[in-house]
Formats: sequence, C-alpha cells, structure tokens
Amino acid sequence: MPSMKQLQYLKKIVETGSYHQAAEQLFIAQSALSRQILLLEDELGFQIFNRELRQIRLTPAGAYFYKKTSQLLQALQQSTLQAQELSQGKQAYFTLAHSSSIGLSEIFLQKTQQFAFTQQVSIEIGQYSSEQQIELLINRQLDIGILRLPVLTHDYAELELVEYQKERLYAVLPSQHALANCAVLQVSDLKNEKFVSVPHPERGGMSYVLRSLCVASGFNPQPAAVRSRKRMQLILVQQGFGVSIIAESMIDRTLMAINYIPLSDQAAYAQVVIAYHRQASPLLKNYVQDLCDVSNL
Repeated sequence: MPSMKQLQYLKKIVETGSYHQAAEQLFIAQSALSRQILLLEDELGFQIFNRELRQIRLTPAGAYFYKKTSQLLQALQQSTLQAQELSQGKQAYFTLAHSSSIGLSEIFLQKTQQFAFTQQVSIEIGQYSSEQQIELLINRQLDIGILRLPVLTHDYAELELVEYQKERLYAVLPSQHALANCAVLQVSDLKNEKFVSVPHPERGGMSYVLRSLCVASGFNPQPAAVRSRKRMQLILVQQGFGVSIIAESMIDRTLMAINYIPLSDQAAYAQVVIAYHRQASPLLKNYVQDLCDVSNL
C-alpha cells in the first residue's frame, strides 16, 4: 500500500514539474525523492512518469493514479480541518462549490454568513465545473454544489437537485455590431454569426443550452477562430472575434465596447440548481432551504 508520504511526494513533483524543485520544497535530497518514487512504482506495478522525455510527464496510468490520489489527499485535508473545527466547538463544516459562470450574489453571501454564525458552522467556498461538482458530491468530497443543468457526463441519481435560479440569457455583441442597439433579439437573429463560446455536443451546462437554442432556431452555431468556455468569452467579443450567448450572472458591466441584448425566445433561460447528497445531514438541508427561501439571489 502506498504511504501518505509517497503520495505527497508525487503531488509535489507534479505541481512543481521538477524533481529538483520538489526536493527543495520538501527539504529532502533529490536522490531520496527519486528513490521513493521508484519504490512507489515498483509497488504499483506500473510507471508513473514517462522517463523517455526530458520534462516531467505522467503516463496515462500515472495521470489516473495522480488524479485519484490527489482527491484522497484533498479529502484528508478537509477531514483534518473539520476535526480541528469540531475540537474548537464548531458543530459542522460544509464545503460548497459553484461553477465559474455562476456568480454568488451579495445576498447569498450574507445569508451564508448569517447561517454560519447562528449555527456555528464553518463553510468553505470553492469553484469547480458542473461535471467536477457532480463527481465530488457523489463521492462525498463536496457537500453542496451550485451548477447548471444538464450535466450529460454523469448520473446524479444519488443527489437531490433543488431549483435555485432561472437566469435569462443575453446575446453579447461588440458595440459596433449592426444589432448592438436592439432592445431585444431572437436566437435566429444570430444564425450568420461566429460564436466565441464552445458548443460541445457532449457537455452540459451553458454549452448544451447554447447549442440547443441554435438548433431549435434552425441552425448550428458557427465556431469563431478563437473560442473559450469561460468568462474569457466577453474579452473575445470585445476584441471582435465573434458573438456569444451568456447567462445574466455572467454579465460584466465594467467591460467597455460590448453590448448585452436580452433574448426573447421562450426557452432562452438557463437553469441553476443547488445539489447535495440524498444522505446529507438535516442541518445541511436547512441551509439549502434557507438559500432557496431568499428571492433574487
């Protein structure tokens, strides 16, 4: 069985991309570090690193092993923090994550702070994709996820999904675009445009919503030469690479030279849900209920 020390050594090597830097940060000799990795590989029965390359590169088996053991180390760290909180008189420790395209409003944060104070709960907020959240929730490595539906790559039968928001969708156009000053648009108005977002047919969330809207309007979205799945889309629109469709919470009013036009299509909404495991504690369920009871989060 691999030791915790070996897993930590492996993690540091991958993070630094160098045996030398990893050894320095771990305060051990590089030869000792290399020996531990060789012993680990011997015990596992496969190579973790491809030694035919000059740079640090994981083998396919090594990449899978690293991913899973990193999750275990993260879970151990969270468990340690939870135990420390309990030793200090805290009643619970929750981990919450949201997708990068879903902003947490001031009201949401105020409600979270109030709940944490009144219930003596410690709440840690992180950021993961919808797919990652589902996996972490199923593996009980995350308590609450805030994500966009659908998530096509995972089965979430073990989870409770509570509708949290129904966000209106907007077309994002460069300010000099011919349609930029329209009060409203329909998706069909964008059929001849290049999209800077990435409408991946096998992924859910906004990518799936965008493609579905375009197909329902009679066309497939044409990809721009440069694209992004994240908030970088707004910069690409600003620079004239193309247009996009985003949810309301992704709007950034500080960016100049782009216009946000609401879409009037009946289906032009994105569903956001709060997800948690069916075996979650009553306290966690009360927290979720508190969040859902607050309007306009």
